[in-house]
Amino acid sequence: MTLNTFIADDNIYYLERLERIVNSFNEINLTGRARDGEEALKHINKEKPDLLILDVEMPNLNGLEVVNNLNYSPYVILCTGSFYHFDEIEEVEILLKPVLREEIEEKIKNMISKNRKKVHK
Repeated sequence: MTLNTFIADDNIYYLERLERIVNSFNEINLTGRARDGEEALKHINKEKPDLLILDVEMPNLNGLEVVNNLNYSPYVILCTGSFYHFDEIEEVEILLKPVLREEIEEKIKNMISKNRKKVHK
C-alpha cells in the first residue's frame, strides 16, 4: 500500500525535517508541500492525497482550519508544540514537535489498522 502524502509547515526547518522523514518510508509518496494553510488547502483538495501531515500553527489558515475545509476524508497527522487545541477533533492523530520518524510510523500503522477495522465491521 502506497500512501500519497502532503506535508505543510510554515517553519522551513520543520518542513524539511518532515520531508526527510516522509521520504525515508518506502510506502509513502510525497506529492507536495506548503508553508501556509491556504496553499496547502488548494493543493490538497485538488490532488486528494491519502495522508496529510500538517502543522497546527500556520499563516492564512491553520492546520485545524485546513482539515475543517477539506472536501474529502484523508488520514491526518497534526504536528504542534502544544496540545491546547484538540478537544473538538476526532479521527486525527496528533504529534508533539519535534516529530520523530518512529512516531509518524506508529501513527500511520494505527490509522491503517483503524481503517481496516471500519471496513470489516
